[in-house]
Amino acid sequence: PTWPEELKDARRRYCLRFFSYLLRSETTRRNFVLVAHGDCVGAVLSTMPSLMHQVVEKVDYGGLFTAKRKRSEKRKEARKESRKGTPSMTSVLPATAEEAGEHSE
Repeated sequence: PTWPEELKDARRRYCLRFFSYLLRSETTRRNFVLVAHGDCVGAVLSTMPSLMHQVVEKVDYGGLFTAKRKRSEKRKEARKESRKGTPSMTSVLPATAEEAGEHSE
């Protein structure tokens, strides 16, 4: 990010990064543990469908949230089919060169 960074810009960046990991999780069928500052937790939490009309004013020290998604029956069947045959490896390395260059978060 360009310094000094406005808080609203940082929160937007946190959410975009979170969504990129969410997409990567779906693509790679892997889970992630993300560790971040309170501003990130608050920004991302306010994007959750059940809380998007609420304002997160404060995140206490050690604040966290957990989230999970339900898999559709169609996805479950596709996963069973993909497991048949040879085992495969999935990379969790950055998907793009631009993503690889962002180390400052």
